[in-house]
Amino acid sequence: MKKRSKFGYNLRRLIRDIFFWIVIALMYPLFRFVGLSDNFFSVSVEKTFDPIYIAIVYVGAGALLGILFFILEVIIPKAAKRKRSFSFIILLQTFLFVLVLMLVIISVNFSTRMAYGEEASVIWDDTLRFFKTWTFISLLSYAGIASMFVSFIKQTSHKLGPGILFKMIMGRYHKPREENRIFIFLDLKDSTTHAERLGHIVFSRLLQECFYDLTDVLWETKGEVYQFVGDEVVVSWPLKEGVENGNCLRFFFEYRKVILKRQKHYLGHYGVIPTFKAGLDCGLVAVAEVGEVKREIAYHGDTLNTAARIQGQCNFNGKLLLISANIKALIEHISTYNIEVVGNIPLKGKLAPVDIYSVELRDESTD
Repeated sequence: MKKRSKFGYNLRRLIRDIFFWIVIALMYPLFRFVGLSDNFFSVSVEKTFDPIYIAIVYVGAGALLGILFFILEVIIPKAAKRKRSFSFIILLQTFLFVLVLMLVIISVNFSTRMAYGEEASVIWDDTLRFFKTWTFISLLSYAGIASMFVSFIKQTSHKLGPGILFKMIMGRYHKPREENRIFIFLDLKDSTTHAERLGHIVFSRLLQECFYDLTDVLWETKGEVYQFVGDEVVVSWPLKEGVENGNCLRFFFEYRKVILKRQKHYLGHYGVIPTFKAGLDCGLVAVAEVGEVKREIAYHGDTLNTAARIQGQCNFNGKLLLISANIKALIEHISTYNIEVVGNIPLKGKLAPVDIYSVELRDESTD
């Protein structure tokens, strides 16, 4: 199966950052000179607004700032972001960005002027004087505010999920619309027992770690988190992306591999290797933006109810992954999986029984 390229993903992120910072850089002349008296607009200031000058200096500067911002975002470890607050991450990224920007300005100034034979002491004196000018103060203030704004937008988008913020801003789901989607309800097995044994604080920490471990698997399989509900997570795909490479099933088995790779950690800290069970269904659902005090994107339809009820059959049938006939029809051509009939089972809320199938990796089912 073709794996999703992290290089391509990071390249798209870099291009987005460069684009945002070019726009921000092109706005700087307005920020810098707005409100100045007509007498101040000398020839030198008019040159600042020359299209060629703007293209060379501001577009180039914006591209460099975008690259710098991307690098700083990448080098901050994921683990550090998980353990810190929303505001701390924004302030940390802004501080590092402004600090590195100052170092870049100093380095470029020194290297350029020393190449022309100027003495270091003279350059340093000029640099210190420049730090006291309104030009430098406005530049640094603008860069800091812009960095804080971009960090806030990206962190907010991260909290809501990929693409959700943009869809809400554009009002895509202001009115209900139909989409064909796949849903998986993933639930921690024996959660009540674990909660009683560990206590609610430690159990919550266990769930945090389990859901953190979903991150790379979600990215790899193009899944979108719809909801976290207690010890359960609901993940969704547009139909095409969920079927592609068997993503909706790969999600479950790849996640299980991640958990098993970290089994020593889970056993050492919690005395258990988390095991998840899941149910899948697909079909047309209504999607709309709901709420006033708290707004979010909500899905409505029988597909979600069916997927949840199918997951509820896992314990009774001794299976970890159950799917509907709708899902089977989409993925039965993939030779990786062994699909077996569980039965035509009545589900709560359904007028007619539903055909349910179990899924296992073919090599596991033959062990």
